[in-house]
Parts: sequence; structure tokens; C-alpha cells
Amino acid sequence: MPTICPGVEFDTIAREWRCKWTGPPDTHKSLEEVQKALDAVMQKIAEQKGTRTQRVVCGGQMDFKVVTTCKEDNFKTWEENKFAPEEEFLAAIKAIAGVSKVETQTYTIMPVKFTAPIPLKKSKVWQIGRLNPNSKSFNLEAKILDEPKEVETKGAAKISEVTIGDKSGKIVVSLKGDQASVVKKDAVCMFRNAKVTMIKGHCRLVVDMWGKIEVSDGTVDEVGDKDMSAQEFELVKGE
Repeated sequence: MPTICPGVEFDTIAREWRCKWTGPPDTHKSLEEVQKALDAVMQKIAEQKGTRTQRVVCGGQMDFKVVTTCKEDNFKTWEENKFAPEEEFLAAIKAIAGVSKVETQTYTIMPVKFTAPIPLKKSKVWQIGRLNPNSKSFNLEAKILDEPKEVETKGAAKISEVTIGDKSGKIVVSLKGDQASVVKKDAVCMFRNAKVTMIKGHCRLVVDMWGKIEVSDGTVDEVGDKDMSAQEFELVKGE
């Protein structure tokens, strides 16, 4: 598709013929005569391949415009033919009493499409007290209750744990890599796209590579007594 500059593409070109006509008290005589001149050449305009013609009339500014559009390839052929029957039409309206400012213009024309942005929904924030061993893909905002402490693991990965809380309860978070550097005691953090994992029957909150831990501007004024990580869950095999 042809482009005038980035963002200004077009596939349709218009040729415009325009003039001014005289209004009352001549009872629109000149306008009537211009329309007759257009009627006389419409058959020849219609013979131009791929064209579409529209008429614009303004009673306030006394404008009469004929706009014929077509695709770029067809326009080039029409241009080589001197936009026939342009010369015939212009000569006819110039001879009409009361007609002035007979002009032509070529320009591109394209529909303007606009798609309204989808309103962003505020992320739903869960409460610690409603978590269970199967909870996943949730956001949670909580206060950091202590400093991260490194724990021993069987693998080589460095794991730290820290307890977080909100008004509904507390839970231990397992931190990997540099996640421990984000959480500081007494700060409030947002745990995005978090999930619950089980370690020896106890809940741990984790945020993997698809989530994020970040400091929040929120506040947590009280922390509930319910300790989700202190409760032991029994593994139940599926049916």
C-alpha cells in the first residue's frame, strides 16, 4: 500500500472538481445549471474503470463539488486520459452565469479506523486466609513480618523464607535467587501471579518466573492470627 509518510497510507485517490454558485435571489438558477452540466457527463465518468462519484453541495458557502475516487492503478489510467470528461465539464460550468472559482484538486482518501482501548481491570487481590493447597495464579498484598532467612535444600538452588501477613492471616514465602533482596521487614509487597506449593504437608507461597514481587504503596495495619503454613495438610490421592 502506498505511504506518504509513516502512518499515512492510502489505497484510494480522489479527483475533485469544484466551483462557487450564486444563491438567492436568483432562485438557485446557477446551481440548477451546474447540476445539468454534471448530469450531461455522468455517463462518461461512469465509463472510467473502478470509479465512484459523489456530489457535495453547501448552501451556506455556495460550494458545488464533484468527487470521483478510484484505486491507484485505475487512477493512473484515468490521469493519462486527462480525467475525461473533466475538460468538457469545466468548460460547461465556466459558461454558466453566476458560477465562479472553478478549480480542480487531487488528493488521497482513506477511511479512518479507531478501536477503543479495552479498559484495564484492576487486579483482584486475594486474602491469605482464603488460600488453600490448590491456590494459583493470584495476586496478594501483604506485610513482610521478618527478614528473609536462607534454608537448607537438597539441590544447589539458594532458597530463603520469609513470613508475610495481612488482616486475614500469615503464610511463609519461599524466595528464589534475588527475590530475597526485594522484601524487607515491615515493608508491604505485592506478590503477582503467585501460587501455593506444598513442602512436607505445609503451604508455601511462591512466585515463579511468570510472576513478580514488588514493593507496594499499600498499608497493612493489622495481621491476622491464622497461620496457613503452620497447618499441616494431608495428601489426598485423586480418585
